[in-house]
Amino acid sequence: MGTGAAWADCAADFAEINQVKPGAGPYEVDTRMSITPPAYAGKTSPPAESNVLTHVVPPKSFRVRTRSAEVVIVSEGEASRGWVKIGDVWNDVPKAKLPDLLADAPTGSYFITKAMGNLRCEGTKTVGGTSYLTFVYDSVTNPGAESPQSLQVTAYFDPATRRPAAGQIEGTVVGARIHSEMTYRFDPSIKIEPPDH
Repeated sequence: MGTGAAWADCAADFAEINQVKPGAGPYEVDTRMSITPPAYAGKTSPPAESNVLTHVVPPKSFRVRTRSAEVVIVSEGEASRGWVKIGDVWNDVPKAKLPDLLADAPTGSYFITKAMGNLRCEGTKTVGGTSYLTFVYDSVTNPGAESPQSLQVTAYFDPATRRPAAGQIEGTVVGARIHSEMTYRFDPSIKIEPPDH
């Protein structure tokens, strides 16, 4: 995308469409990630596969679940409480740590835009027989480092509802090849509640 007014329009359009809309309701992001380590001495290793399931109830409640851990943040008004589960044990998140968790929470934007650059608005594209409003940008993974690494993010939105539908993240960080596929699903039955422990 060029500079000037066209880029400003692109940036404004992406900022608006990517902002979480409480009226759109609760949603789920199913992320499937593959990390292929670099080859050493001519030997390659198989990719490591993982799955992250995120539920968000706007404006600030969310749950992030992986195979080995789970984080739950329940927010009511300005008050928030959090829990972390590792193995079978739930622990309260200390109040002093909550601001850090909330700062990186998936509750302000559908796609993470921290350290974003090189935004391109690609209009409507057809992928797998479905049309999406498509945005592509770079996300720097270590912005303060001497040699920052970046990943390319492709964000797909439904043109009719302007809600996120899918996404991809690709790139190489410290020699490891990263590929992620995200699927978004809006579901009013999603609830975030304190864990039973």
